[in-house]
Amino acid sequence: RSSCGGYASCSDCIVKILSNSETINSVTFDEKKLLGNVFHITKERLACQVKDFSRKDLEEALIEIEIVNLD
Repeated sequence: RSSCGGYASCSDCIVKILSNSETINSVTFDEKKLLGNVFHITKERLACQVKDFSRKDLEEALIEIEIVNLD
């Protein structure tokens, strides 16, 4: 769910990265403006900004997330 259409301006799609965070892209500038630069502490990202740089083995490429905003 997101009310901004994936442009990193609403924070409706916050997720917590639970595993394989090393396979995803770095925090974007727009995410830092909205959430701050604390991913290394909270592991929270905007789902609309996360890109998975998968490995060849699909089993290893899966990331596990927890949806934070459940209103």
